[in-house]
Amino acid sequence: MRVFRAALDGAGFSVLHQLSHRFADGGQGVTGMFLLSVSHATFHTFPEHGYMAVDIFSCGSADPQAVLNVLTQTFAPHTVHTRQVDRGER
Repeated sequence: MRVFRAALDGAGFSVLHQLSHRFADGGQGVTGMFLLSVSHATFHTFPEHGYMAVDIFSCGSADPQAVLNVLTQTFAPHTVHTRQVDRGER
């Protein structure tokens, strides 16, 4: 949560609330959610599979790619797959 929060702050997002849940049923995964002034950001970890999913839904001027860059530098994954989805009207 701390790394993701710092990345959001550094990229210019305004975090209104945050929460997380650690799964204790044999997995060690964590799900976290940040309510942003311009939408939301979430993550889901699956350590038993070496996998983390991230979603940043934003309609403001803050840079989601800057957040992903920090997460990639911090966690140094073997592979990264990204998909940008343009939503709404242009």
